[in-house]
Amino acid sequence: MLSDQNAALIECAATLMQLERIEDAHDALRRAAKRLNLLPNRWPKAEQVRLALLARLDLFDPDRAARILSMRHAALEAIAFFHEFQPRAVGGIVDGSAAKGSAIQFECRCEHPERLQQRLFELKIPALQLESLKAGTRRTRFEFTAGAFNF
Repeated sequence: MLSDQNAALIECAATLMQLERIEDAHDALRRAAKRLNLLPNRWPKAEQVRLALLARLDLFDPDRAARILSMRHAALEAIAFFHEFQPRAVGGIVDGSAAKGSAIQFECRCEHPERLQQRLFELKIPALQLESLKAGTRRTRFEFTAGAFNF
């Protein structure tokens, strides 16, 4: 059973994720705790925040399910088209929390992400390239708007 404090934290964190487009539930929980001036003994789990976010999205965005399905179809087409770069969808399209106008995000595990960048440039697909290091492995994420291009 949730304490009132944790229920308030979860709801505030979900609201922050929706309105401020925060992707990390842990970050949203920290911001919610600061906003509510709380320091919980036991922090809620990120999954609880994600579930609360999905409930909020269902309530305030009745067209979300159809949009997510459309975005997932566009993602599958892009994954097939860019298969040599080993893309995998990440972010809101995977967990169903992608907001209206969100970009489809892909993480590519390829040795030469610059080749993908060149391909996107040649196809005139505006994309944002983000790089990170995770467990000693270089990861490259590309973002572009859903359904804007036919592959």
